[in-house]
Amino acid sequence: MKQIIFMVLLSVIILLAGEDKNSILLRKNIFTSDKLQEATENPNLHLKDSKFALMENIKTQTQQQEQEELQLKSGFKAVLLSAAVPGAGEFYAESYWKSALFATIEVAAWIGYFSYEKKGDDKDRVMRKLGDERWSEQRYWTRVYNLAVELNHPRKDDINATFDPNTGYIELTDENIDVLRDIESNNNFPRFTHSLPRTKTQQYYEMIYKYLGQFGPGWIELENFDGNLKWTYYDGGANLDNLTPDVSHYRDLRDKSNDLYQIATDMATVVLFNHLVSAVDAALSVKSYNKKVNYSFYGAQQYYAGEIVNTYGIALSW
Repeated sequence: MKQIIFMVLLSVIILLAGEDKNSILLRKNIFTSDKLQEATENPNLHLKDSKFALMENIKTQTQQQEQEELQLKSGFKAVLLSAAVPGAGEFYAESYWKSALFATIEVAAWIGYFSYEKKGDDKDRVMRKLGDERWSEQRYWTRVYNLAVELNHPRKDDINATFDPNTGYIELTDENIDVLRDIESNNNFPRFTHSLPRTKTQQYYEMIYKYLGQFGPGWIELENFDGNLKWTYYDGGANLDNLTPDVSHYRDLRDKSNDLYQIATDMATVVLFNHLVSAVDAALSVKSYNKKVNYSFYGAQQYYAGEIVNTYGIALSW
C-alpha cells in the first residue's frame, strides 16, 4: 500500500513539475542586445534585398535560443532524479545544501534499516534455536495420541503405538505421523484450533508459543512436573499468565525480535518518505532556479503580407 501511495503522489508531482509550454514558447526568437539594435536600425528591410542577411539572422536566432533554453532546468527531470536518489534533483537545481540534507537522511535511514533488520534476525535465530532445543514434536504427537485414545477417536487403532523406552514418547514413523496429522485436523479435542506445519516455517515457531492450549505440552520443561500436570499445565487459562521459564524466555525473544523488525520497518518508511519529499522539493527548487532567467529582450523578423516585419520587446515567464 505504501508503494502505491508513493507512485500516485509521485505522478501528481511530475505533472505539476512539467514545463509551461506557453512559457517555453515565449523564450523563442531571443536576440542579444546587439541584434535588437540591428533590428531597430533596419526597419525597412525587405525580403528581396536581404535574403542573405535574413538567413544569418535565423542562424544566430536559433543558436541564441538554444543557449537560452540550456540555462533552464527541467522540473520533470529534477523530480525523477530525486525520486530515484533523494538529493539528486536538488543538486541538479544547484541547491547544494538541501541536496546534502536529503542524501544524508537517505544514507542514515538505510543504515538504520539494515542494522535493525540484522538485530531482528539475530534475535529470531536465538528464538528458533531455543524452540528447536526445548520444544519436542515427539512430545506433542504423544499428546495427540493420548487424547485420541482418551476420547476414542475413530483412527486411534491405525497408529502403531510403539513407545520409545528412553523417553516414554510414541515413536514417530512416517505412517504414524500421517495418521496423527489426520487426527489433529479432524478432531473434537478441546483447544485444538490449528495444524502443525510440516516444515519449520515462521508460522511453526509462532504456533508453539501463541497457542499453548494445543502446543504447550510439547515444551520439554513440563517433564519436570509430576503426574498429569506435565501434559495439562496449559489446558486452563490461569497458567497463561504464569509461563514456565523456557516459554517466558521464548516469548521475550520473540517480542524483542518483533520490536527490532518494527524499527527496521519504520526506517524503510523514512526512506520512502524521503524520496517523496525530495521529489517535491526538487520541483520547487527548479521553479525557484528558473525564476532567475524568466525574462529577456528579444528582436525578431517575421514574413507577413509579402514583406519582412521587424518585431521586438520583452519575453516574460512565471
